[in-house]
Amino acid sequence: MFKRIAAAVLTVAMAAASLTGCSKSYEKVVTVEGVDIKPSMYLYAQYMAYLEAETMVEEGTDVLSATIEEVSAKDWIYTQTIENLKKYVWVEKTAAEMNAQLTAEDQEYIDYQAGYYWPMAEGIMADNGIGEETYKKFITNEYYSEYVVFQNLYGTDGEKEPSDEAVVEYMDGKYARIRGFELSKMVNGTEDFVSAQNLADLTIIATAAAKQLNEGADFATVMADALNAAAELNGDETEYKAEDAAKYTVERYLTKENIASYEEVLTANAFMLDVDGEWVYDDVEKEIVVYQRVKNLKDQTEIDYYKLSLTHEMCAEEYADYIAEQTAAYEVVEDAAAVGFYSVEKIK
Repeated sequence: MFKRIAAAVLTVAMAAASLTGCSKSYEKVVTVEGVDIKPSMYLYAQYMAYLEAETMVEEGTDVLSATIEEVSAKDWIYTQTIENLKKYVWVEKTAAEMNAQLTAEDQEYIDYQAGYYWPMAEGIMADNGIGEETYKKFITNEYYSEYVVFQNLYGTDGEKEPSDEAVVEYMDGKYARIRGFELSKMVNGTEDFVSAQNLADLTIIATAAAKQLNEGADFATVMADALNAAAELNGDETEYKAEDAAKYTVERYLTKENIASYEEVLTANAFMLDVDGEWVYDDVEKEIVVYQRVKNLKDQTEIDYYKLSLTHEMCAEEYADYIAEQTAAYEVVEDAAAVGFYSVEKIK
């Protein structure tokens, strides 16, 4: 579910940048904790830092002329480049210390990602002096970081594994799980809304359904009746039956982050409801949703199923801080001439 390559890595694949050509080259640019960093690795790490810097300045501002966190953008990018490389080295060393091995499925996923994105990135990467091998190294390293090292630290029996209680508390603060059904406002098979009168009638159906459910009526029966009544208004020829309730029940999680405008009211209202409390309805873009807020994680099976995914969310910042702490004392020796040669100013 959460097997995603970090956005910074994949963004590089799509970025349009190039370095001015020059015949001179270096064997290494910096040495991080005894590991020599070749130019292609340095350039990749530097460009990721540049992309991050772009997000921290006002749109339309020349990045390299800006000030970021009270230092010049050029200095900030160099520092972040080194931090990116320190993380890379730490992940490699830590994975080796853990004797971590990628499964066949892991390697297949990495190969797929690299194979899919490289053709789109090849021209840009070549112009930047970055080859496919380097590109794949960063994807593999990021995968090791997020799905091997992280899981060893924060997963089951890991030294930083959060308690079940902490995970449940985090989820309850961020998500609201709803269960119910939807009454379509669209003429069946089209993108057209039903008539104004039929829209009003759909609201009456939703109101009646919520009332019945709050009075203790059987959910499957109420849903089937409401869906059949709505079908008469929107031209749906499906015959809804109570025994098929599972097929038509809507159950999903709402979050306050990145809410679609048409679900802002639904989301706000859902978070205000008590768990297993009253049934209500809300009008969204194409449906009227009749729903009840239910418990986010119903039992231990669900806690176990969602725990690692939720841990990735709740501990991401802590993990980044941990890496920074672990790499703070790393020795970094730079070749000043090489750093100058591969200057961020050559990025276009």
